[in-house]
Amino acid sequence: MLFALGATMYRVQQIVPLILSLAMSGCAAAGVIPPGTTNSYVATPALAPIASSLPRTRSPAPVDYQRQSLRLNWGMNEQNVIDVLGQPQQSALTTCGHSVGKQSQCKIWKYGVFGDLAVFFRKDDSTGAWVVNRWEQ
Repeated sequence: MLFALGATMYRVQQIVPLILSLAMSGCAAAGVIPPGTTNSYVATPALAPIASSLPRTRSPAPVDYQRQSLRLNWGMNEQNVIDVLGQPQQSALTTCGHSVGKQSQCKIWKYGVFGDLAVFFRKDDSTGAWVVNRWEQ
């Protein structure tokens, strides 16, 4: 049984390149009008290159959030942070200040696939706007 399976695999390995070479040789003749025809029909290749039919997209270069965090400043508003870092991958509204005994709501924006950078916002008492309180990597 194992010998028969091995022989079949050997034949498949020989036949597949033969089929592909025959198909590719048909592609080389694409655009040629067959003899004996009177119309201007042009045959299309049997196999179109796959790579040319797929859209070419590049994945964006990874962002160095450690370097970008050097541009952050205490008191920046949300739009300033978006201008520097872009849109966050995650955001949350939570309670901060447990360790200092002054609890208040805070926003946390996380950047990077693994939360490489977290920006903490607090509500400014005078303006009511969310401003940067701290950030950590």
